[in-house]
Parts: sequence; C-alpha cells; structure tokens
Amino acid sequence: MWPLAIFFIFAQIIITHFNMTKFTLTFAALCVMTAGLLSSCSKDNDDPEPVEPTICNIKAYNFLTPLASANGSVVYEVKVTGEATVSKITYYTAGMKKNTLTNITLPFKDSVAVNKNDSVALFVEGKAVNGKITATYRLKTASSTTNIMDECTGTRD
Repeated sequence: MWPLAIFFIFAQIIITHFNMTKFTLTFAALCVMTAGLLSSCSKDNDDPEPVEPTICNIKAYNFLTPLASANGSVVYEVKVTGEATVSKITYYTAGMKKNTLTNITLPFKDSVAVNKNDSVALFVEGKAVNGKITATYRLKTASSTTNIMDECTGTRD
C-alpha cells in the first residue's frame, strides 16, 4: 500500500513543479518503478508446506475379555493404504509368548494357536500422512469367534 502513497505524492509534486513534457516522462518512469515494486513484493513459493505425519499407536484388543476363553486360534492382520508406514508390530501366541517385529513386510498376517486364558492383543506403531493403518485380529474357539479392529488415519490438509 505504501508504494501507491509514495507514487501519488511524487505525481503531485511533479504536476505542480514541472512542465508537461517533463511530467509525462517522469510519470512514465514512476509508473514503471511502482509496477516493479508491487510485483517484487509478492511471495512466489509454489512448494507445498511439509505435512507432519500422524503418529499411530494402535491397540487392538478386547477390553472386556482380553484373554482367550478357550483353546483356539488367532489370525492377526495389519494393512496399510495410501501414505502410511508401520515400524513395529507386537502380538501374543500360545503360552502368552510375546512376538515383536520391526522389519515388517506389509500386508502382515499370522495365524497362531492360543490356549485358554492366554492374552490376545495386537499393538502396532507407525505413521500415516495421507493414508491409513488397520490392525485386526480374529479369535476363534470351539464355541465362539471374536473380531477386533482398530485403525489410525492421517490426512493431508
């Protein structure tokens, strides 16, 4: 805004103190300088702002019955869609053996045996920018099947 104010002040001075030929040349020079000032003030940055990823700490387990009600099997699965990565998967097998994986090929799927009163849970750590991480497990015993799913979504604004 200030370049226009300076332009009008100089234009007024030129009109009152110079003859018409000098005024025309000076006015043209001021127009060119003002146009240069106005165009040089704009920010020309076409690079998108970096997007912070959503940190995902997924806990897929049944709060009401976190233990297997009988001997059976569990299928653990982890999938990603879009721009998402998984850095760690932790899950339980028979005898409450805890398995932690860090070099993961996705999609991940493992079918394991569990004993009555074993922990059944799936924990996933990762990051999502413009995508989703989905963690599921299916516990199957002779008398029932339980499906548990949790997910984490990151969006680009």
